[in-house]
Amino acid sequence: MMAGLETVRWWLKGTGLTALALGVALGLADLRGWLRQPSRTAFVQWAQNSRSGLPVSEAPAQAFMRRFPPPEGVALGQMTHVTKYVQRLDNGPALEVAFNYMLADESRTSYVATLEQVQAWADESPYPWLAWVLTLVGFLEVAGSTAMEWYIDRSARRPAYTA
Repeated sequence: MMAGLETVRWWLKGTGLTALALGVALGLADLRGWLRQPSRTAFVQWAQNSRSGLPVSEAPAQAFMRRFPPPEGVALGQMTHVTKYVQRLDNGPALEVAFNYMLADESRTSYVATLEQVQAWADESPYPWLAWVLTLVGFLEVAGSTAMEWYIDRSARRPAYTA
């Protein structure tokens, strides 16, 4: 029976340490921004660098439209571009940036997002909880392995019962 417990203990410790390592690596990748979605990053780059509208057929605009839909009453087929309003002082940094949609008749919708909201959206990772779950699973497995080790050691030191 002790040999079976010993095998389970080693298996728990090995998989637990592996899960912990994966959780830490995934957390680091998330912090470094390696898990960001390319279409969101491309939208922020467009927002910061471009002086023209972004056609709604482009992937970054599609991603933006999913997160920041047009105002009520505006049909998707009416929109042609995502546009922005930038307020700045004499070629200095932008003080305020707001986004809206241009319609086929060249009118614009009300604003649907600010640059701060868009940057926060772009920084979101698709699976923010995954690193935490892996780390928790790894911790629980290592804790279980340690408890089994304590039990095995305690059982080995206990004198045999004789009747």
